[in-house]
Amino acid sequence: MKIGLSEKIGYGLGDMSSSMFWKLFGAYLMIFYTDVFGISAAIVGTMFAITRVWDSFFDPL
Repeated sequence: MKIGLSEKIGYGLGDMSSSMFWKLFGAYLMIFYTDVFGISAAIVGTMFAITRVWDSFFDPL
């Protein structure tokens, strides 16, 4: 059974809204870490990169 175009668009819009929430949360988290905790932006960016790489390896498990 093939999935229709409208169903594909529906799944895509659902994923887009979820992704938009996490992107906004991540942007706020960067500001929070740099302004409130006083961590440099380079360290926070490195921390975010390490967690993304970590997730890319261990999420499939």
